[in-house]
Amino acid sequence: MAHDGTLGNCTLPGDMAFDPYHSMQVRFDKKDCNITSQTKVALYAWWSLIKYVTVRLINGNPSIPGAAPFILMATNSTTGFACTYALCNDKPKGVFVCIYDDTTMYPNPVNRIIYEAAASEVTLPTTCQDDKLTQDSHDTALWMHNYYRKLLASGWAKDKKSESGYAPTAKKMLALTYDCASGGDNGAKKTYALIENCPQTDPSPTPGYSLNFLRLKNYTVSEQDALKHAIKTWWSELENTGLGSETTFKEYSGITSFANMAHDETDKFACAVQNCKQNGETLVACQYSQNVDEGDPIYVTGKVCSGCNKLSKKCSNPQGLCE
Repeated sequence: MAHDGTLGNCTLPGDMAFDPYHSMQVRFDKKDCNITSQTKVALYAWWSLIKYVTVRLINGNPSIPGAAPFILMATNSTTGFACTYALCNDKPKGVFVCIYDDTTMYPNPVNRIIYEAAASEVTLPTTCQDDKLTQDSHDTALWMHNYYRKLLASGWAKDKKSESGYAPTAKKMLALTYDCASGGDNGAKKTYALIENCPQTDPSPTPGYSLNFLRLKNYTVSEQDALKHAIKTWWSELENTGLGSETTFKEYSGITSFANMAHDETDKFACAVQNCKQNGETLVACQYSQNVDEGDPIYVTGKVCSGCNKLSKKCSNPQGLCE
């Protein structure tokens, strides 16, 4: 339905095209037509609208007077959705559309109860105890790392030194897993140990690992927000400093944090966050299962995923990572 209502004249179809379902629609520039990143941008923007409205409680249950895209995504009576996009041949824009199956919201989703509130706060059980992070923080760190690696591998990572504006594609970029093997001797436990006592000097990596570390001058920031900020900061070295066509690591190139995240032979990592009230700061550390030394290739360039078979791996869908 979303596909049929969007393709054709490449205009934003409006809700009436999907009666009695609701839809969300946005245009994007075709010159930035990596649909994976465009989808992420659109969904994040819609979800973030909750930050700009006042939540009202009706018998203890949340209701908001605006931000319809957030309501469509968050309402508990929605059980299905579908998204699609179209690139318009005669226009510089593309169209991205999602529809949702909750017909009770039609025609106006605002000022309705979004979901029934729980009696008390629920904390999801974590799959890793050794770094003291929540499951949401684990998921955030893992998703962001693999998102950036896939962006790089598929040729859509912005690179300041590249003539094309983007870093070259990767031949055999491994998908990362979270380093929290049972038994306690794992990257998660070792990484937490580096910042557990709020050191005032920057820690050194555990032998055999590479380390990314950041101090935030805010001791009240949530662990998930701290992780997001740190991971974005480390990866931004590619866009702000640059790598170029030569992907060999140079120690004083100013992209060490990026290199640790992007090293194609790294297959595991772990992170930790510590709020340090006594120092007025929050510490964020992530360690990676491979060192990147002077003269090492950060990653091998080539056709996307063409080296996966030799690693006994398959190419991800969308392509980019060897899984």
